[in-house]
Amino acid sequence: MQHLYQWLTAMFCWGISIALCAQNATISGTISDSKSGEPIAFATVSANVNGKAEAVQSDFDGVYTLSLPAGTYNVTASYVNYVTATQSITLTAGQSATLNMSLAEAGLLETVVVSAGKFEQKLSEQTVSLEVLKPNFVDNINSTSIDKAIERTPGVDVIDGQANIRGGSGYSYGAGSRVLLLMDDMPIMNGDAGYPDWDFLPVENLEQIEIIKGASSALYGSSALNGVINMRTAYPKSAPETKFASFGTIYQNPSGNQIVRYLASDTAFATPIDTVEKSWWGGRYIYEAGASFAHKEKFKNFDLVTGAYIFAGDSWREKQYSRRGRFNVNTRYRFPNAPGLSVGLAVNAQLQTSGSFLIWNNLNQDTIPKGGIDGGAYRLWDATPPINNNSYTINIDPFIEYF
Repeated sequence: MQHLYQWLTAMFCWGISIALCAQNATISGTISDSKSGEPIAFATVSANVNGKAEAVQSDFDGVYTLSLPAGTYNVTASYVNYVTATQSITLTAGQSATLNMSLAEAGLLETVVVSAGKFEQKLSEQTVSLEVLKPNFVDNINSTSIDKAIERTPGVDVIDGQANIRGGSGYSYGAGSRVLLLMDDMPIMNGDAGYPDWDFLPVENLEQIEIIKGASSALYGSSALNGVINMRTAYPKSAPETKFASFGTIYQNPSGNQIVRYLASDTAFATPIDTVEKSWWGGRYIYEAGASFAHKEKFKNFDLVTGAYIFAGDSWREKQYSRRGRFNVNTRYRFPNAPGLSVGLAVNAQLQTSGSFLIWNNLNQDTIPKGGIDGGAYRLWDATPPINNNSYTINIDPFIEYF
């Protein structure tokens, strides 16, 4: 008899709950950006029901559906880096209401990094020593390549094109670099010698540079025994952005420096000779110049980033120069009928021509150098032909993501 009573009570409560659920109202709508009108995926929509929060997430198109009992509620929509929005609504039993809400961007967030664990984490939560360089820092120092920017980071030095972190070995002959250089988690190293290609990285499309100061070989392999330098490229925000930049550097001739040479016929007197008179560039100024362009824009379901860069520069050393042009494009498409699924393609291509300096021309027929450099300074050895290098580099990164 007692079991029958318990069974009847349970059935009665179950029937009451079904009746109550049948009386619920339904709210549906879209969560969007207040400035661009773009839908916000995975935004949280919630309401307080008898002291308990009822919440759902919007899909990839920003659409949500929330079921609530009859009553008056303050419906809240929130998303990372957006100001939380709240609207009041009164619902009757069985009603289907539409409530669209727009969110405004809140501004800067706490820095998020991916290099330390290969997934997004707050910088303040990292247990490894990690430094982050932002685009404003690179722009303010007028850096034309990444290596010139990371040299200003404490504990990081670039010696002969190789990064050395906290005095560790930067390069091992036959094994390659001990500091792994990445772009969006992909190694950007020469395939033959494992040499980092600093000039290939698109500075014009920079989101941030993450520098791990210490061994990360457990995650990245033997090339990361001394650390990791990961450059992350940018994607468009809610508003389109276009940036042009130009730069130039002029080096003054070292007219104040003196070179002392001894004539073969008279070693008793030393005659100082000005370097300008004996240098191959004569009276002109050595220069570096270039320009860059970048554009980022978000369409309905498509993200587009394009950039271009040109550079020309000469050296103090005869026959040594550099000319390069670079173009990059990043694309990403979000499938409207498959929430959480996106595909993309990133391409970075560079054409470069340069001249290399091999050996000094230190001796002249009419001079005998004693303890210093004579009139042959900065000049290529006469018996050495010019060494010109032409290179074509391209990096193609297709990807597919599903959340």
